[in-house]
Amino acid sequence: MHSAFANSKALELSGILNKADDFTSEEIVRDNNNIITGELKERAMYFVMDKIPVASLTERTEVVVKQMQNFIRLESLRYQTLLWERIWRFIKAH
Repeated sequence: MHSAFANSKALELSGILNKADDFTSEEIVRDNNNIITGELKERAMYFVMDKIPVASLTERTEVVVKQMQNFIRLESLRYQTLLWERIWRFIKAH
């Protein structure tokens, strides 16, 4: 079974709150007070996901570039840490 979580704004914008009766209790999870929790399964999940706008090529490219920059930064920090560890071991050995 597929499932996802959506925050209250996503639930509102998708329109699922007005169509909740079209889904089973297994598809839209509610708490003990019958309030929708945001956990969605199968058809309800796809209903909300279909309302999410597709990111443009520019937006997707920006995400990839940012993640690559983060990776490079983290790798640089990791390398610096390894370098300092080697220097420290050398100092302690001599």
